[in-house]
Amino acid sequence: MLKGLLFFIKFAWKEKKSYVILNAVNQLLSGLLPLLIIAIPAYVIDELMGQQRIPVIFTYVIVLICIIFVNSWIVQHINLLIFTQRVYLAACFGKYMHKKLANTDFCNLEKPSFHEMSDKAKKFLYCDGRGFAYVLESSFGIIGKVITLLGIIVIIFTMSAWIVILFFTMILISAFIDAKLKEKNHKISMEAV
Repeated sequence: MLKGLLFFIKFAWKEKKSYVILNAVNQLLSGLLPLLIIAIPAYVIDELMGQQRIPVIFTYVIVLICIIFVNSWIVQHINLLIFTQRVYLAACFGKYMHKKLANTDFCNLEKPSFHEMSDKAKKFLYCDGRGFAYVLESSFGIIGKVITLLGIIVIIFTMSAWIVILFFTMILISAFIDAKLKEKNHKISMEAV
């Protein structure tokens, strides 16, 4: 799979560099937004507990709203550009595959291994009907989530240990309740069948 991702990144970089760059920028913006949504309210809370200056609090709230709006607007426009470039890359890849197929040894066309390789390539590139380059964009999405996770870890380490323990306990309790409810839901659905 990693080999396929590397091939597709190289292919996209050769044909349309902006596709790779826009995906990276999209994930960076998507990964930073949750961090800002966590960080800016902390300043509001500090101001409420401290000097309680209404104009400063109002400024923080306006900045947060503007950041969310501008980030969402930019991400939506980047997604539109990514879509159009993905369509262009799909056409380029179709052309590339037609050239490869035209120059292949025709004896290989009847071999089962050739068909297996072709089917695997189609599943990877089109991800069982989810669209061209879905795996690549999902990989970029994972990178964006890692950026968010690392930022949240940094924020957590700046908190009091008791607050972290409290949140961790709440997460464990929530996960336990969720698991029990899913188990009960599964039993009910199995009984219905």
